[in-house]
Amino acid sequence: MPARHGAVGIGLVLVLVSACGATPPAGTQPATPATGTSADTFAAVEAALAEANQLEAQVRTAQVQLAVRCMTRQGFTVHPARPPVTTRADALAPPLLSPGLPDARTRGYGIGETVASAEPSPPADGFSRLARADQERYEQAWSRTADGAPWRDGPDGRPLPAGCLGEAYAVLHGAARHGPRNPVTELSPAAQDAYHEHPRLTAALTAWSSCVEQHGQPRFTDPAQAYRYAEHFHYPAGDSAEDPVPAGGPWPFAQARPREIALATADAECADRSGLRQVQPQVWREAVASAYVQLEPQFVAYRDALTRALGNARTALVEA
Repeated sequence: MPARHGAVGIGLVLVLVSACGATPPAGTQPATPATGTSADTFAAVEAALAEANQLEAQVRTAQVQLAVRCMTRQGFTVHPARPPVTTRADALAPPLLSPGLPDARTRGYGIGETVASAEPSPPADGFSRLARADQERYEQAWSRTADGAPWRDGPDGRPLPAGCLGEAYAVLHGAARHGPRNPVTELSPAAQDAYHEHPRLTAALTAWSSCVEQHGQPRFTDPAQAYRYAEHFHYPAGDSAEDPVPAGGPWPFAQARPREIALATADAECADRSGLRQVQPQVWREAVASAYVQLEPQFVAYRDALTRALGNARTALVEA
C-alpha cells in the first residue's frame, strides 16, 4: 500500500460548487456580437470566447478534483502539487504588429534581452519526497491502463484516459465518451484565412513592404517575417522554410543589435507611413467576428456540453 501522509480536505468540493454556481444554465445563448462598430462586435466575440474558455478550465479543474478523490479512495493520500488550471490565452493569437517607433530606435525588437526572474523556486512537495516506487504506483493508478499504457482506445479509435483520470472523465462526459472539442480550434484558422484575404490588408502590406525595401532591407511579406529575419541576426537560422535569412549571421550581440535596430526602425516608420499599423488590428477584428458568426452554433453546443459536465461533477462531489 502507498504511504499515508495526511488527508485530502473537502475544500475541493467547495471550490467546485462555487465555480459551478457561477456558470450559466444549459440552453442559454452566449453573448451575441453587437451591431455597432467593429470594435464593439469584436469585444462581444471576445466575451463569448472568454466564457467558453473559462468553462473549459473549470471542467479541467473538476476532472483533476474527481481524479484526486478516486486516488484517495485507493489509499493514496500524498498527491503531487499541481499548478492551477488556467484558461487558454493564446488560442486566438492576433497578428504580430510592428514595434512602436520610439522603442524601435532604442531597443529594436528587444531580441536577445533577458529578464532575470525574481520568483524563487517552489519548495519540494511531499510527493517528490516519496520513494520512486511509490511515485510510479501513483502514476500507474492515476491514468494508465493495467499494462502501463497512458491511454486506452475509445469506441471511435480516439484515445481516452485510463485509471482515476479516466474515471473522472467518465463522470464528466459519460462512459467511453470524449469531451466536446473547443470550437476555437476551428475559429483560429477561419479568422486567419479571412484576415489574409482582406483587400485592405493586402494593399497596406504591399505599401509597407515596398517602404521597408526602400530602407535597404529585404522585401518582407509582413512584420512577423521581418521579426523572424531579425532573430537570425542573433541566432542560427536552422530550418527557416521560405523566410529570407541574413547572409553572414548570426553575429555577437554588439554587432547584431545595430542591425536589429535598423530593421525595426524601418519596420516601424513604414507601418506608420503605409497605415498598416491601423489596418492590421481593424481587419483582424473584422475577420474574427466574421468567422465567429459561422461557428456560433458550435460555441452554443460546446458551452452547453461543458455546463452539463460541471453539473455532473458537482453532483458527484457533493454526494461523495
